[in-house]
Amino acid sequence: MNNLVIMKDKQAVTTSLQVAENFEKQHGHILRDIQNLKKDVSNFGEMFFEIVTPDAYGRDRKAYYLNRDGFTLLAMGFTGKKALQFKLAYIKAFNEMENYIETQQLPMTAEDIMIATLETQKELKKQISNVSSDVEGLKKEIDLSRNQKAKLSKLVRKNAMQAVGGKKSQAYEKFYKKAIAEHWRGIKNYFDVASYEEIPKVRFEEAMELATMWEPSMELAFEIMKANTQTRLEV
Repeated sequence: MNNLVIMKDKQAVTTSLQVAENFEKQHGHILRDIQNLKKDVSNFGEMFFEIVTPDAYGRDRKAYYLNRDGFTLLAMGFTGKKALQFKLAYIKAFNEMENYIETQQLPMTAEDIMIATLETQKELKKQISNVSSDVEGLKKEIDLSRNQKAKLSKLVRKNAMQAVGGKKSQAYEKFYKKAIAEHWRGIKNYFDVASYEEIPKVRFEEAMELATMWEPSMELAFEIMKANTQTRLEV
């Protein structure tokens, strides 16, 4: 996690490449999210600065510098325990870099940046240690409650049961669990989380509405239809 925040044109910034690395996301997905913000953010150019930088093979690739506001806007949708730790680390890094810039009359040298980075890393280790002890309490406020999880799970099971034609259908034994897995996969992909338990509490109604609209994929629906149709033909 080197150089979380650097100085560019006397402004504290990070890069889309750093964000992708530290939040363990594909850089292409970060670029996509930034482009989506460009459609709706009128002062996009004040927060995001497009650059071209070489990749591991020396080929040009597109990237962005992000100032504090740009990073905050982009990271707002990142969820989960690890994401929370990195958000706090970036906030700390921005604060330190901005304070440093305010007290300096001359541009920072490479040595200055290295010193600031080392200090940030020391603080980061200490901060992550403190954050870890508070995460469980924060999760109660951030992630879905037990009751919300139960309601969402019940709806997913109900949808899967309807999709296979009920418990007495021929498709039930073979495709019920497959329908549930496909249903959860769609929800997790939509919210970009590893587990449905990481869905933000404030987006519970959105999750329920999304689940209500679920239908099995064309492939799964066809397999279910074949299983149930074959049963009727045999009878």
